[in-house]
Amino acid sequence: MDYLKARGYETTGYLLAFTLAVLFGMVSTLLLRRQPEPEPKLLPAPAFREILFGPLQEPQFRRLTIFLAIWFLTGTLASPFYLVHLLKNLRFSFTEVAIYSMIGGVIGVLFQLFWGRAIDRFGSRPVTVLNFALVGIMPFLWLFATPRFRLPIWIDGVLNGVVWTGASLGLWNLLLDLADNPARKESYFAIYSVVTGLGAFIASLVAGTVAQLISSFHLKILGIDFYNYDVMFLAAGIARFACLPLLLKVREPGSKPVRHTIRELTNLALWRLNAGKDVLLQALGIRNQD
Repeated sequence: MDYLKARGYETTGYLLAFTLAVLFGMVSTLLLRRQPEPEPKLLPAPAFREILFGPLQEPQFRRLTIFLAIWFLTGTLASPFYLVHLLKNLRFSFTEVAIYSMIGGVIGVLFQLFWGRAIDRFGSRPVTVLNFALVGIMPFLWLFATPRFRLPIWIDGVLNGVVWTGASLGLWNLLLDLADNPARKESYFAIYSVVTGLGAFIASLVAGTVAQLISSFHLKILGIDFYNYDVMFLAAGIARFACLPLLLKVREPGSKPVRHTIRELTNLALWRLNAGKDVLLQALGIRNQD
């Protein structure tokens, strides 16, 4: 993209990128068709009212649904603007944007196993709560980024891989744990998809309107320029933390307390860091005096 943009062919670059995305999407679809799937068991068709409202009669699933609805309505307010802010205000090149995305993707693959084991050990709920709390920090990082100080963006890229992987994996497993009625299995996931998709859609419409209304906003504090997008980042960060009490109301049988999980994971991280320090010292030929 940067190569074509420098030569006046930016539109061609977008066309090429979208064409490649379509081709890879078609390849993914063909590969997915080869995935074996067992024959579904035919069950009596429930009434439409049962399909639509049956899962919401279960307290834990209803609490999770309320959390998801409010979180996606408010916590995703800034989602349409991250890429625009990178290119327009922080002056990232297309190459740097690609590197930012790759950081999250690669780290996400590496942390899939870690969070999977954490879920097996502590349960889905504490892992989900922990990661959604950390997700709340991420929009605030963007407030301190400038064209000359990009460290917050790279930290956000790392957190994208670590935290969003844990949040997505934990949430999906929590949904599986709560969707324990075989007769309503499809309804659980249908409601989940509708609530999250519709919430993000409405949030994007509202955010776009608000950002347009405050498009002329510009504030300079301690040499840092703040634009209309920063207002959306601030609102999204506050909203994410405000939604956490709703997630804490969800209960999962057999899961460990959140504080216990945080303490155990912190101890594990410190142990790994200490072990890594000893390995490094040995490699350098320095004896540990502890």
